[in-house]
Amino acid sequence: MCARAAVGQVAAALVALMVGVPGVNADCLDAVGYSALKAELGERVPTGRGVLVTQVGGSEKLEGGNSGWAPDASTAGLAGKSFRLPALPSDHETMVGLLFYGSGSMAPSIAEIECYPSRLWASDPGGFLRPGTELLPMASRTVVANHSYVGAAEGSADRSVEMLKRLDYLVAMDDFVQVVGVNNAPQVYELWQCTYNAIVVGSPSERHAVGTLPRGSELYGAGRAKPELVAPMPSTSEATAVVSSGAAMLIEFAHSQGSAISRGSYVSPRTGRRVYHAEASEVIKAALLAGAERAQRVEPRSARSRTGRARPAGPQNGMHPRLGAGSLNVRNSYYVLAAGEQDGVEGEPADRPRVLKALGFDYNPAFGGAQGTARRACYRLVGSAGGVRLRAVLAWNLKVNESPDHWDGRAALYDLDLRLYDLDTSEVIPVAQSESWVDNAETIQAVVIPGHAYELRVVCAARQSDFLWDYALAWQMGTSAGGEGDAG
Repeated sequence: MCARAAVGQVAAALVALMVGVPGVNADCLDAVGYSALKAELGERVPTGRGVLVTQVGGSEKLEGGNSGWAPDASTAGLAGKSFRLPALPSDHETMVGLLFYGSGSMAPSIAEIECYPSRLWASDPGGFLRPGTELLPMASRTVVANHSYVGAAEGSADRSVEMLKRLDYLVAMDDFVQVVGVNNAPQVYELWQCTYNAIVVGSPSERHAVGTLPRGSELYGAGRAKPELVAPMPSTSEATAVVSSGAAMLIEFAHSQGSAISRGSYVSPRTGRRVYHAEASEVIKAALLAGAERAQRVEPRSARSRTGRARPAGPQNGMHPRLGAGSLNVRNSYYVLAAGEQDGVEGEPADRPRVLKALGFDYNPAFGGAQGTARRACYRLVGSAGGVRLRAVLAWNLKVNESPDHWDGRAALYDLDLRLYDLDTSEVIPVAQSESWVDNAETIQAVVIPGHAYELRVVCAARQSDFLWDYALAWQMGTSAGGEGDAG
């Protein structure tokens, strides 16, 4: 199960699962597409080499009144790993480590792991997030953090909102990917299911918590679509660790490929790390969601009702209410990145944009209408004979904290929409659209007609004032992502 850690008290309800098993079982590796990818790539398959990670754990009560919150480094499958801030071992966190970076995982070459108990990470003013102070959260060399626990913040709703903002800040500012699990029971806890910028994970059992809590904040309110992704494991703790492993594998691939698949890069101002577009936090999230296998189609519904009328129940951004974008498939996500970054045409083009590949991604570093940027970007695709289904995901981060040198907590959620047009019909209306105003991911899945030209459009919502921010778009068209070539 996903361990509940009451962060203020460092209390947890934990279950020891798979302890001593040296990695993810073969059925799971098959189900997430890793076995097929490894067979196709052989020795070229990414293994997480050079990727530094963080593991945050709830505390497991041990005999003698002590608490354990770190993996057991002596466990088979964790040999050769270097742990920073080690502690008494926890069965639960040992299981998480085996699935995340153990010798049988998708990222077995991860060698350095920073370990934190939930309290030292989240609620302690002297801890990593530094809540209750004017200090910014700490900067870290690590690029993926796993949170296979859920927690309730001690104190007021304002304090929990501050911790959520601080976690979202790490993702947006440092491209520090956070992978968090939802509760295995229906009860929703504010940490960390209610974040915007983390990748929120559930399990296919669908018995887990869904949605978000009202936290007395205009931004961190109820009604958002969580989880966003599931993985085929019996508990959300295990599923979260598997998604973290997949994310680390993709980041290693994206960084190692550099300009071969990315059209640009930038240096993170706090960490000094060079980030290629393909490894930006928004791109990794969009690629994971776009590559997911959907159990059933969810028709995107327009949620734009700012006239006071009640919104229909359920997610408004095209996600399944309990399964999110679907079940993890790292093979699909790998080929989305491997197809390379492909620019759309911004603004009002005089003619149609060039035809893009049947799968790929784009990272747009400056969008929103401010400072001469565009409020619309267009991506043209053509349905081929072998491709009958299009999946596209638009992802962007909540912007947190205006000051570069101290914590002010100001945050802004920009309102972007994703629309799909069939250019070979006479009607100039979207054939599919995703228009949530409370989420920061929009998803479309639609059946496309072979030979028809389609256009994906990223647009600023009509009532959204001009802004300057970045987004990622990832897409795949067809039944087999790795087998597709150019769409046109």
